[in-house]
Amino acid sequence: MNTKWRVVIAIVAGLLFLSLIPMQRVVVPAWSVQIVGTDSRPVAGVNVSEVWQDYTLESQSHEETTVTPSDGRVFFPERRISAPPVMRVVGAIRNILSTGVHSSFGPSSWLVVWGGDDLAGSASYIPGQSPPDHVTVEKRRHGP
Repeated sequence: MNTKWRVVIAIVAGLLFLSLIPMQRVVVPAWSVQIVGTDSRPVAGVNVSEVWQDYTLESQSHEETTVTPSDGRVFFPERRISAPPVMRVVGAIRNILSTGVHSSFGPSSWLVVWGGDDLAGSASYIPGQSPPDHVTVEKRRHGP
């Protein structure tokens, strides 16, 4: 075998090896958010759930719920996932095969706020941007 083919085989083997090494990726950064009413005052005693998922790598989401203190501010830590690069390709193919045109890819996170005097609100994290620093809650409307 000549030197050229040995170099090609060594490079391919090296790339294959590197594609199997797990790497960490941030799904959602640390998120500090204040829950306020329509009057811009902090709201205490409501539930805040952070939901996150990397659609390329995971088939189920994760959730953590906390209750707002008197200043209405809650904190959620950074969420990471670890997977080898080859799984990002395999996961994308799996998504396309299982859900077709409705496939989702990459990280996603959102907050759902509820409770108190029938209050509700929500916010979404857009990858590459800072998470929203406040969520305004309103009374839920019932019926038409």
